[in-house]
Amino acid sequence: MMLKKHLNVPLKNDAFLIKFLRPCRYHQETAFKMMRRFYKFKAKHPKYGMNITPNAVRIVFDNDVFCFLPTRTSCGARIMIMNIGTKWNPKEVKVEEMFKAIMVAIEIAMLEPKTQLGGVHVIINVEGLSLVHICQFSPHLAKLIIDWVQDCAAVRLNGIHIINQPKIFTMLFQIFKPFLGEKLKKCIVFHGADKKSLTRRISPESLPEHFGGTADIPDYPGSLFSDMLFHYEEMFKEFGVYGYSTDKAKS
Repeated sequence: MMLKKHLNVPLKNDAFLIKFLRPCRYHQETAFKMMRRFYKFKAKHPKYGMNITPNAVRIVFDNDVFCFLPTRTSCGARIMIMNIGTKWNPKEVKVEEMFKAIMVAIEIAMLEPKTQLGGVHVIINVEGLSLVHICQFSPHLAKLIIDWVQDCAAVRLNGIHIINQPKIFTMLFQIFKPFLGEKLKKCIVFHGADKKSLTRRISPESLPEHFGGTADIPDYPGSLFSDMLFHYEEMFKEFGVYGYSTDKAKS
């Protein structure tokens, strides 16, 4: 007897296939490899990869730890915000829930045709970062997060922008640094408190005033953002049945 793994995906669903093909510029072999890595990660790490929906990680969005801006860059890229300092209370939002929220957010981005073409900018606001926050991250979890972002997520990552970092941020970065590939390293830009540095990379028309931009973006509560994401709940449940299944078969 031997174990055979089968990849179950809807090959006749164009929208499903395009979310892998577009970020890979329709290179079929590259897109298929990405798809396999995407589902192998989910199968290998079911704690993070299985039964994950927007509602399952709603607490992360409710607490404003993670959100999307309603605006896009001039090139059509989606802008994601992570607040892992002042707005993150590890007693209320576990670090594992944050990772699941990253996966949910990226999968939602993968579903958007504009984002498939324009890609994503991620702004990580670490204002108020403390030892309490840093101690939530183990090297193992850091590796899982980096592996997911750079090897499994079918999305064009245009930039990772670190802003408002205190000196203690160096300790956090050292946990993640050993796992960064060269391509991902080139995406990371450290801006500190220099808002002009950020707006040179992302047009000010796309950013709110507190990030140095000129966009009139209301400071809406995270719960409202969670309600918006609930629109994708059934879609996540549908896609959740896809992936690798392991069956016993005769050799």
